[in-house]
Amino acid sequence: MIQPGEYPLVMYAYTPTVLVLDFVGYNFTAATFRAQVREKPEGEILIDLTNAASNAEGVSATYAAAVMQYDAKGNEIGPAPVSSVQIRINETTIEGIVASFGATKDIDLVWDLHITGGGLPKTRWIEGPAIIRAGVTQ
Repeated sequence: MIQPGEYPLVMYAYTPTVLVLDFVGYNFTAATFRAQVREKPEGEILIDLTNAASNAEGVSATYAAAVMQYDAKGNEIGPAPVSSVQIRINETTIEGIVASFGATKDIDLVWDLHITGGGLPKTRWIEGPAIIRAGVTQ
C-alpha cells in the first residue's frame, strides 16, 4: 500500500495552472488518472480532471525510461523509469470557481490525485490543500 504524499495545489485567479509531478520507478503512460478539487472532502466537485492530451485541461503523462538513480551517498545504482504527470487546469475553470464564491480573497479547498496503472491498482498518490489565490489583473 502506498501512503499518499501531501502536496499543495496552488492556483491563481485569472491564469491557467500547470503542475508537473515526477514519479520515479513507474511507467504511467497507459494509466488512468482522476483528480478532483472540492470545498471539503465530501463536498461538491468543483474541478474534475481525467486523462487528457498534454495541451488540454486534465491529466497526462510522459515517460523517460533511463533516468539514472543514486543512493543517499551519491553512488550510481542504475537507470529507473520516470513518469512526469502533468495536471492542467484552464483559466476559465478557475474563473468559474472564483465567480461562484464571489471571491475577493483566497479560496481554501482540498484535492487529491488517483492513478490506476504502473502495475498497481487504483491508488491515491497525492492529496492536500488546494488554494486559489486572489488576483488583481484580469
